[in-house]
Amino acid sequence: MKKIVISLFILLSLSANVEAQYYSESTVSAYPGLPYNPSVLGRVQNKLVSFLDTEQGFGVYAQDTISKTVDKLISVDRAKLNRERLSSNYFTTPNGLLIDVFGKLYLSNGTAAGTSLLKDFGETDNARFAPIRVSRIVNIELVGNTIFVTRAGESAFYSESDYTIWRIDLDTAQANLISDPNTQGLTMIAGSALNDSAVAFGYNESKGYSFWRVSLEQDHLSYINGFSGELDRRLMVSGKSVQSRTGLVFCRTSIAESDSSLWRLSADGRLTRLAGNCSGVFDTNNGDKDSFFFTTNDGFWKGNGYPDGNVRLLQIDSNSQVNAVCISNSTALISLTHLDPVRPTSATTLDTQTGLSKNFPDVEFTGSCLKNRVLLITNRDVIPTKLFVYDSRVDTLYDVKRTPILFSVNSAVEVGEDIFFASQPFSRVVDELVPAAGQLSQLTFKHGDFMSFLPSILDILGE
Repeated sequence: MKKIVISLFILLSLSANVEAQYYSESTVSAYPGLPYNPSVLGRVQNKLVSFLDTEQGFGVYAQDTISKTVDKLISVDRAKLNRERLSSNYFTTPNGLLIDVFGKLYLSNGTAAGTSLLKDFGETDNARFAPIRVSRIVNIELVGNTIFVTRAGESAFYSESDYTIWRIDLDTAQANLISDPNTQGLTMIAGSALNDSAVAFGYNESKGYSFWRVSLEQDHLSYINGFSGELDRRLMVSGKSVQSRTGLVFCRTSIAESDSSLWRLSADGRLTRLAGNCSGVFDTNNGDKDSFFFTTNDGFWKGNGYPDGNVRLLQIDSNSQVNAVCISNSTALISLTHLDPVRPTSATTLDTQTGLSKNFPDVEFTGSCLKNRVLLITNRDVIPTKLFVYDSRVDTLYDVKRTPILFSVNSAVEVGEDIFFASQPFSRVVDELVPAAGQLSQLTFKHGDFMSFLPSILDILGE
């Protein structure tokens, strides 16, 4: 009997050590949302910011994750739920959180008294979801305590010729229009770039598709360089740009020819082509300005800003396409879609220093890049949907213990080691997916609990 007890305690100790670690989900609150675009999350200090519907009315609220108090920051007309795309965009600045609510741009410190309207940029038609109306704010770039806002026109949301740029001093809330009567379709593509000024891209009648320096103090543009010989190609800078030591790196796309390439705009204004078939460029996120990452139709690459300095870290076959990339520490998580109907999605983690990679089949990237972690879900063909947390610090994919339902993750933020995420649950009715009430959930990391083994051990001892 003594040997059995000793053996059981050894087994118990081993089981406690090897018992799988996981994340446990708990529901924080419900929030209103539309099937195609539920409310998203923002964060200011330890407070979560999102749309909520409470006894205080519909609007944008701040939920304190420590005291659990809820404060209403912005009131919103409930009628907008029937015609607006329910989405707030959030942008963190040294002065607080920028909140874009249907074109009204607010600055908030997470309290009602500390929330103020900077400017109403208005709404515009969205051709994809007519008659849905959306914010006219297309992009925001930050330079110190100044933001540059790209604003769409009053109609035809996808007509870049109507874009304008506004500069707002966050200390004084002063807003100024950056104007040039001969330049159309200006889009801010970078802040804190090229000698502490911002950079815009647009079409000029005499210069063609060009880059322009936007001053922090003056309301006009200064020409940098451009693609004057390619007027008929309808060029645009797609996605985000990266500021490296060699200059501003970006993907240039020709809408007319469905062609894309990787370019560098140096501090002295020179334009240099670095590679072809560019689909995205990404910062290392570790302070290394000597290198950056980019994707093409055949791989994931590391570049140094020179045409002969590109190194392919991961090869991608012709039946696969990069869907999203998340860079965390020295790890790149690459979400892929495949033509293979049996394996439509997968995710690959790549150590950018050693070149070692892991593949996780049948999962999708949720679009939530956190500091050290990434949320992944099983693809939509796998029912019920499962949720996972990949932690780059330990190169481990953790399971999430939750109620098995079909759902989509819209956004996520970190508060300490906990993860808060907004999701849109669905139920399947015959062959259709019907949206249920959205919810805000909290993920908490759990260690294996040896107490769960006690019932089975007592049974054995009883025998």
